[in-house]
Amino acid sequence: MSRLRDNPWVLPASLVVALLLGLLPLPALLQPLRPYWLALVLAYWVIEAPERVGLGIAFASGVVADLLYGGVLGEQALRLVRVETRRFEFSVASAKRKPMQAIRTHARENVDRVREVIAWPVAASRSWRSGFLAGIFDAEGSYSDGILRISNTDAGIIGWIEESLRIFGFRFVIEHIHRDVTKPIDVVRLLGGLRESLRFFHSFDPAISRISLLQAYPDCYSPALAAANAADIAVHRIMRSINTKTQPD
Repeated sequence: MSRLRDNPWVLPASLVVALLLGLLPLPALLQPLRPYWLALVLAYWVIEAPERVGLGIAFASGVVADLLYGGVLGEQALRLVRVETRRFEFSVASAKRKPMQAIRTHARENVDRVREVIAWPVAASRSWRSGFLAGIFDAEGSYSDGILRISNTDAGIIGWIEESLRIFGFRFVIEHIHRDVTKPIDVVRLLGGLRESLRFFHSFDPAISRISLLQAYPDCYSPALAAANAADIAVHRIMRSINTKTQPD
């Protein structure tokens, strides 16, 4: 079994199979007897290769299961990291919207467990930082008038953005905006113009398509500019690939 365990494809393949088994139709009489395949497979890997399976893998697998099975988003993800929740009616149906359910927990140990799952990493890898920068740009970033910005009111999040950008060699400034009614906000503004914005998008590949530089500056993305950035982009993509495969998240 050690040969199979060392194969990098066996773990994700087994999780996919477990998810598909959960989709197999069963007679109503047998539904209560359906094994929780995903939990069983994760439990096996925790015993067989604990260094490869942690809270992050379990939580991400649960999110996929919630999306596949149509439950309340986060319910199975939290269950797989040993957080019991209860469903409740968040809002009733109306003429303009469907009924909405949510999950909650009041137990102190469950709240502490959730905080443990979402806590900042003690030692963040380059691959983690790459994903973080892509995600925070999708959530809080903007690109307009040739300027890339990421804004947030949380000093801790701003700190992680600063540190991660430095790790990848980006230059930036912090602009503090005071607001009387709402919380003050800090804006991380990337320096270096179009070249550095291109490097950011190619390095981290954020999901939002509306910030595509090809759409914003169709006349500026010339073959000469592409050639000037090709070496930098290639190095960063190679490093991202290597770190994603070799560094723990």
